[in-house]
Amino acid sequence: MAARRSAPTALTSFDDLRVDFGPEECPLTVEEQREAAIGFLAPSRFAIHREFVRSFSDAQIDRIRQDSPLVIVVTTPIDGGLLEPPLRCSIDWLLAGDEVDRKVVFVHLSGDPLIDGQLNAEALLTHIAKGRVLIVTTTGDAAFSFPPLVDLSITLSLPGSDALRDTFTRRYGSVDIGGDIPSWPPTLTHATFDVACAKGVSASEAWALAMDLMCIEKPGPEEPGAKAAATALPPRPLEELRGYGSAMSWATDLVRDVADFRAGRIAWTDVSPGALMVGPPGTGKSTFAGSVAASASLHLVSTSFSAWQSSGSGHLGDVTKSIQSAFAEARRSAPSLVFIDELGSLPARGTEGRYDAYWSTVVDCLLAELDGGDARAGFTVLAACNDATRLDPALLRSGRLEQRLVIGLPDASDLAAILAQHLGGALSSAELTPIAQILAGSASGADAAAVAREARRSARRQGRAVTLADVELAALPVDDLSDEVRRRIAVHESGHLVVALACGSVPSSMSAGVAGTGPKVLLGRPGGPIPLASDLDAHIVVLLAGRAAEMLVLGCSSTGSGGGDDSDLAAATDVAGRMIGRLGFCGTLAYEPSVERARIEPILQAAAGRAHALLIRHRDALDAFVTALLARRHLDRAAILEIASGFGLPASSAQEAGR
Repeated sequence: MAARRSAPTALTSFDDLRVDFGPEECPLTVEEQREAAIGFLAPSRFAIHREFVRSFSDAQIDRIRQDSPLVIVVTTPIDGGLLEPPLRCSIDWLLAGDEVDRKVVFVHLSGDPLIDGQLNAEALLTHIAKGRVLIVTTTGDAAFSFPPLVDLSITLSLPGSDALRDTFTRRYGSVDIGGDIPSWPPTLTHATFDVACAKGVSASEAWALAMDLMCIEKPGPEEPGAKAAATALPPRPLEELRGYGSAMSWATDLVRDVADFRAGRIAWTDVSPGALMVGPPGTGKSTFAGSVAASASLHLVSTSFSAWQSSGSGHLGDVTKSIQSAFAEARRSAPSLVFIDELGSLPARGTEGRYDAYWSTVVDCLLAELDGGDARAGFTVLAACNDATRLDPALLRSGRLEQRLVIGLPDASDLAAILAQHLGGALSSAELTPIAQILAGSASGADAAAVAREARRSARRQGRAVTLADVELAALPVDDLSDEVRRRIAVHESGHLVVALACGSVPSSMSAGVAGTGPKVLLGRPGGPIPLASDLDAHIVVLLAGRAAEMLVLGCSSTGSGGGDDSDLAAATDVAGRMIGRLGFCGTLAYEPSVERARIEPILQAAAGRAHALLIRHRDALDAFVTALLARRHLDRAAILEIASGFGLPASSAQEAGR
């Protein structure tokens, strides 16, 4: 039977992709019909298609071509949401050139009784009775309810080397990957592969990019509502992680306690019920959760606020069901670790006005699962957020997320170790320390991974091993700042530095004009763990010293001190406001979270005056640091002390700030 060519129309469903067969004058060949069936598939779906059609024997293909009801059960590790387009198109591809026009119906068995129990058996039987192709996909954890009706059973693996070769050949015309083409790695997501193919100009470049992207801490979800795995690669042991501070102590205690529980030495009630990780994006909170679960041999249940919101239709019942489903899995798989990401997006009860009833129900549901009664035994909860200020206080009470684990940006030592890990040992931590010192304070672990990835890519393009120069170029790209702007930056940062030294503090490093990291002076916490009023006074003076240096040396200030919530002026205003309204340092003991601007301004003006006076007193030191910073771009602690010692700095205490 011939096929006719017709004008293209907008696609509204997969059925619109069917070729209209009829006796016309311009027949499509079998190959053209096959291309029409699979032409729109993304690379990852095309790879699934190729693996799927390779799974059939000739006899099984003949069975598909018969015009009779057909039930195909496909056992596969691939998520059911990804399978429908490539498998539907594969049936059309197999039927190209035949008169048979088969309607295809898909059913995915999740293994969750709550979901699979909603399948309408009568509807499935109706589809079979009408002669349709019923494709049932399962991961193997669930069985089709009517085994006597199964015609074909297929095992569909992740795309193998032949399927990938077909995919690359289709997209690039040839395959320039040296050696044997590997099979699809279990940790490579389909979205990552599609992005790599879109960016790569050859098969080798696309595959290299896919492997690099696979190292990213938290790959995107495969479908709405899905939660990505904690790490794309097997979790690192806890002892290999760097930059987690007190969180590491909590984790090692948990590992020991779980071991004691398994040995019968303690009850589960002696195991930590939960903790909350708080830290900026990119600090490896998801990576940490994966490593904790792996090191303690706990089943990891990974969920998130966005997964709750995107489950089902997003209605309240779907959200609460998603929360309950995650904890139900934790109980079934105990001992386990429940990781909840993005918890900071869940607002506290009583804060959302007309929508408060909705959010209160969600919070109540989560609290009920965290408590869990007798069912609470067997799992612990680790939640993560960037900002905990909106959280309902009840979530943080004893017996729930009772410990707060603050995870900050890694210091220079940790950054060097993280870079070395992501470079696969090509360079040592000692070799990478100078670069890490420049990045410290502004770069996260994810940023370090991105630097290593770019360095490896640069070396790979040139067909050689990665070098320190590759890392330097990736971390510290050459900027295009004018000499005038670079000098102003150096003056500003040197002002902060000199006044800090004059107030008795030695910054760990200083940089200026470094693209991607920004100029900065790394200061410790003012006054240590319990600051005095004099410590905070001196801190405000240091914060305003950059602006004062610009006015002293260049005659005017720039916008460098303001502009955002993390600016010098914002920080100084915040410290002064807390001194007045929260800390009882300015003549009043009343607690006032919000302080009027008129009460803050005199403190800031006095601090700016003290900063100006200190810079006049130490003008020679200021000029020396400006010259050094322009020449080197970065000064570490040793270099700072070497220059400062020639000018009698640092001062012995913060007393000079008030002189």
